[in-house]
Amino acid sequence: PGTLSRWHYFYAHCLRGKRRFADAEAEFLLSQLAAIQRLQWKKKAAAKAVADAELSDEESHQVLNYEMRFSSICTARILSALGWVSMQQGMLTRSLQFFASAQALIEGTGQEAMKIAFERAMPSPNAGSRRWIRKILQVRLMNSKGA
Repeated sequence: PGTLSRWHYFYAHCLRGKRRFADAEAEFLLSQLAAIQRLQWKKKAAAKAVADAELSDEESHQVLNYEMRFSSICTARILSALGWVSMQQGMLTRSLQFFASAQALIEGTGQEAMKIAFERAMPSPNAGSRRWIRKILQVRLMNSKGA
């Protein structure tokens, strides 16, 4: 399931590059579903290994901790990619929602390079960025009234 998840993820990027956004979003979904399947499979394998006395409880917790971090990283990458798809379609608020969700997931995973990339893509959560987001929402409201 992990390899399948990566394949769908990279194929989705190819589709995004060709501006086939709906197809890219569908492939990102398949990638996420395969990542979930991997996590469930690893959890069952760890529980079986404990039951068969192949792993101690502590070792099982270490394995599960690694798998949870891996799953969070995969999900953050997918959310980030969906953010870029939304940005390319001009859906800035939706894009920011995806980027913010990805940034929240990556905290505590040890993926400092991804964390830096998200920090550069996202405005910091301060008063200035909140004003910026409000301005985007105001423009959207004005555009919807004028339409």
